[in-house]
Order: sequence, then structure tokens, then C-alpha cells
Amino acid sequence: MTIRTIVMILIASVIIVGCGKSDEHQYNGVTVKVDPHAVSYDFPPAVPGYAHAGDIKIEMVRGGYEWEANNQTIMSDAASPNQIAEWFEALELAPNSKVEIELEGQPSLEVFLWESDYREVEVPVKESEIQLPDTKGRYIYEVVANWSSFGKEKAKGRVSYTFVVEIQ
Repeated sequence: MTIRTIVMILIASVIIVGCGKSDEHQYNGVTVKVDPHAVSYDFPPAVPGYAHAGDIKIEMVRGGYEWEANNQTIMSDAASPNQIAEWFEALELAPNSKVEIELEGQPSLEVFLWESDYREVEVPVKESEIQLPDTKGRYIYEVVANWSSFGKEKAKGRVSYTFVVEIQ
């Protein structure tokens, strides 16, 4: 092998190794290599959601989610809304109150009323608001938000949120 061939192989190796650089990060003691060009570091987005009635506003608890962007999909499973509700402080409201759901990016919304281990009924949503029942009791709501294009990644996402209402 000539010196010229060896030099060419070395130059090619340096270029290939230099262009394929990945960032390394530690997560719970595990080294993860991330391609910095694949997806930004704020993916998947952690979009907070709020339920409010009048001057009372609470942050809903985020459950399972799925986000897609730049040929990557990230999914997470979580406790069901009735399990989340076991430790969630209820929003105390009057019968027939209206609750507004507030989420960034104006996603389409589906709201479900939960009964023990299942979705009992879908609740009508009008302009991001739902109307509460007229009967006293504790009610568990799941809000499913669907984004078709969110943030700079133009991500497509589906996120479940939970909140609890106590009607006095």
C-alpha cells in the first residue's frame, strides 16, 4: 500500500467519523446517544393542560401520550384516569357549572366521564367548554387532546389528561 493510499484512507475515516457525531446523555445511569439532527431536545413536548371554572383553575394531570415528528414516534403509557383520580384533589364546583379546558395549540378535544374502570360516556365539548352534571358527587374526567401540527417540529400528538370534580 502506498503512502498516498494510507493518507486517503485516514482522511476519509476522519471525515466519516466527524460527520456521524452523536451527543451522549446519561439517563438514570444509562448512556444514550442522540443524533442532534433527528429531533430537537424539546421533543416530545410536555404541554400543560388546565381546567378552570370562573376564578378557579387547576392543572390537569397528563397521562399517556403519543407524539410523531421527523420520522420518530414517542409513546408513553400511564395510569388510567380512575387510578390518577385516587390522589387528585377535586375541583369543588356547583351543579351545572361550566368548565373550560385550556391547552396550547388549539387541539381538537374529546372528553370522557369515567365510571370505575372504563369510559362511561363521551361528554359534549363546545368551544373548549363542558357542562357539569346537576347531581352531587365526585366525577372523573379524561380529556383527550389531538394536535395535527404542534410547535416548531410540526408534531402530531395525542395526549390524555385527567381532572376530578366534586359537585356540592
